Amino acid sequence: MRYPPGMFLFGRERERAAIAEALAACRVVVLVGPPGIGKSALAASFCVDRPALWIDASGSLAAEALSGATTGRRDVAELVVIDNIGADEPLARVRDVIDRALVPALLTCRQPLGGGLTHLEIAPLSPSAGAALLRAHIAHPARAAMTPTAELMRLSTALGGLP
Repeated sequence: MRYPPGMFLFGRERERAAIAEALAACRVVVLVGPPGIGKSALAASFCVDRPALWIDASGSLAAEALSGATTGRRDVAELVVIDNIGADEPLARVRDVIDRALVPALLTCRQPLGGGLTHLEIAPLSPSAGAALLRAHIAHPARAAMTPTAELMRLSTALGGLP
């Protein structure tokens, strides 16, 4: 999943800063949260201004998806992103993949992977960030301007803060 450079990400400034800080301190960071919380979008947004190798694991680290990809050549990527690691993926296999990478790794997973890795729990959007996201996606500009922020915040809260 790649998002265009102009993609808007609402209410995730602290998380982006936390990713940068964590990657400066260690080689591997795991974004953890329930489906739809925005882990992949956050990872994609983090990669917009840096060359990254994106691997969609879609539940398993299939050998064909990783064949040669995780050498992490520094002239190609500053970061390896492995998106959608399944909770049933053996930690030893995940470690093998990231150990072969010559660059830092950002992983997304629904459950913590354990094993001493640095995990960042991704929380639901705040009502105000959810309202901003909803306002940006209302199709008609006049309708967006007329919709009260409080109404959008209630809708965002009803949706559980999921983007």
